[in-house]
Amino acid sequence: MDGHATPADEIRNLLARYADSVRRKDAEDFSKCFTKDGEWTITGMTMRGRFAIGDQFCKFLAKSNLVMMFHDIPLITISGESGTGSTQITEYIKRNDGSAIRTLGVYKDKFANCDGIWLFEKRELFIYYRGSVDFSDQICDLI
Repeated sequence: MDGHATPADEIRNLLARYADSVRRKDAEDFSKCFTKDGEWTITGMTMRGRFAIGDQFCKFLAKSNLVMMFHDIPLITISGESGTGSTQITEYIKRNDGSAIRTLGVYKDKFANCDGIWLFEKRELFIYYRGSVDFSDQICDLI
């Protein structure tokens, strides 16, 4: 981004890069959204470091033909070179077997400015719904 971008602008760009790498199934770009020792927690599993994050990303997406992720407008708090955030997400997944899945959740994030680039230091997904796209499956009560 240009020299006039705020940290919040940079973090929104990070969220866009993250979702774009999911759509493209690009493990390298996905893992570069994290600090070198970053943490990604999803479905009860925590991966640490870019290699582990990229490796698990490939395993998750191998079962899917297409994954489209949408971030809502994030809540971001910045303090110097770090920050925290919360973002609601919607994900539509078309599996290789033809089935479809909708996921609704909230990511809780910790951000770090690493040499002028905002990255995820920690990213944890709390899933509220994962199932049929018509909402016929049970909603998780995590609040």
